[in-house]
Amino acid sequence: MPTVVIKSIKPDGSGDFTGIAAFFAAVPSDLVALDEQWIGECYGTGETLTTSINTPVVTSDATRNIILRAAPGYKAYPDGSGYFLTQNSTYRTCINGSNSTTYITVENIGAKAGTTGLSIGFGSNTSTNFRTVFKNCVAKDFKSGTSIYACGFSIKRAKAINCIAINCTYGFRQNSTWYGMDLRGCGAYDCTHLAYQYKSGSNGYNQGSTFVNDLAMSNGLSTGIIEDIGTYNSNGSYSCASEFGQNAPFPVNTPLAVNLVISDFVDYANSDYHPSATSQFKTAGHDDSAENPFDFDGNPRSTTPAIGPFEAAAAPSSSSSIYLASTNITKAYVGTTQLSKIMFNNSQLL
Repeated sequence: MPTVVIKSIKPDGSGDFTGIAAFFAAVPSDLVALDEQWIGECYGTGETLTTSINTPVVTSDATRNIILRAAPGYKAYPDGSGYFLTQNSTYRTCINGSNSTTYITVENIGAKAGTTGLSIGFGSNTSTNFRTVFKNCVAKDFKSGTSIYACGFSIKRAKAINCIAINCTYGFRQNSTWYGMDLRGCGAYDCTHLAYQYKSGSNGYNQGSTFVNDLAMSNGLSTGIIEDIGTYNSNGSYSCASEFGQNAPFPVNTPLAVNLVISDFVDYANSDYHPSATSQFKTAGHDDSAENPFDFDGNPRSTTPAIGPFEAAAAPSSSSSIYLASTNITKAYVGTTQLSKIMFNNSQLL
């Protein structure tokens, strides 16, 4: 097992680094030779950016890699709480894969548009197979007319797992005419498009995208769950849903035509996208537990999972114990009910 090196990223100067770019710059150039895995943990409410943060190019593999994640208690949530990068410049990406062949996973980080919606939350631009993984990430407000440069996730040969895009022109956009993207358990809410798959026909590359258990809900704003240019079909798509049901063109193997409505969600207006008790999609997903074993909240996925980022977890009984990973808590749920207060030894933790 590699040696795990954990570094803290704290904008107030009390950690190892004050920003993500400084952490990336410090990662050794050859993690394989050092037999190390580097983890950067982000504290606070985030950073304000005027340029892109590019991931480093280092020698790495599946276990001797880089993980960038929000520290416990600072996870980004759809309502805007937690650790968020705010992009204030046009045509810039908060976290950018930048043709990197590095194995890197970005977890629990948020990105939002600041003074301009004409920017990108998370991007990858690599021709190397799926070494970049975005997991449980949230992108908000990247919206500017019909521009292809206003999107939550702009992806080339990368995976997005349980990721969420809110109020974006493109929730998830394939960033290449040749190379596809892999979306699993993702959700686009109030976006014009869930996934825009660019293709120019068969050219010898594995350019098709994969969509599994992805969801689009925009209360009538969206033009479709998956839009497809060209004739090259997806690698495989299963159990996706939108309020428009199976929208054509929708290249899938086993399509699920579900016309979602607001009552399918616990509290859509307040960004609680958990499936409601009567939701059509809470057990309608394709078994993808091998690739996506846990939902956005960390609940196990079953063989009949919910479509989208969230499972409909049952509330614990009154005798259940609750274990806290941190006393720095920004949000907590019992089942799908958000708690307004947590007390411990007469101290309020939430």
